[in-house]
Amino acid sequence: MKLNQFLEVLGSKKGAPGGGAAAALTGATGAALVEMTARLNDAREKKSNGSASKAAALRRVFQKLIDQDAKAFLGIQKIYKIRKEKPATWQSALKKGAAVPMQICENCVKASFLAHAEKNRTSRWLESDRKEALILLQAAFDSAELNVEVNLNEITDSAFCVNTRKKISQWKQQTQKS
Repeated sequence: MKLNQFLEVLGSKKGAPGGGAAAALTGATGAALVEMTARLNDAREKKSNGSASKAAALRRVFQKLIDQDAKAFLGIQKIYKIRKEKPATWQSALKKGAAVPMQICENCVKASFLAHAEKNRTSRWLESDRKEALILLQAAFDSAELNVEVNLNEITDSAFCVNTRKKISQWKQQTQKS
């Protein structure tokens, strides 16, 4: 789907794609800026530290997560009306619904580390792009975390919820240290 089509559907009353897909798109945009910054730094220094190719791979992962999030949400929508009759299926759909934004969060952390690795190589003219990447990646992380929480609030498996929240907390701590 082209970007203009995606935004039209996002703005419609369909519900999917929704916030999780928007978070993945924001993550992809942040990763693309990290990729650009690293490529320009590589060209200027005439050597690569590998960040550009890693950021490109993350950008592609985010792009796939856009569709995966929409599919996970459609799975939740599909079972919603019969959730009381099929509680196990409902719980499974909610866990799948939380899994995609968890991947978005994890990949935001990875891309943020790449952006931080570029700091000392980045010229003052390119520094705004590197910082914008970090802002977008933080926004994508925060948005995806909201989608995780929406699903966790309905999940009855307390161990799953505790472990999921623990991972999110660890990722937040990692980004604060970098």
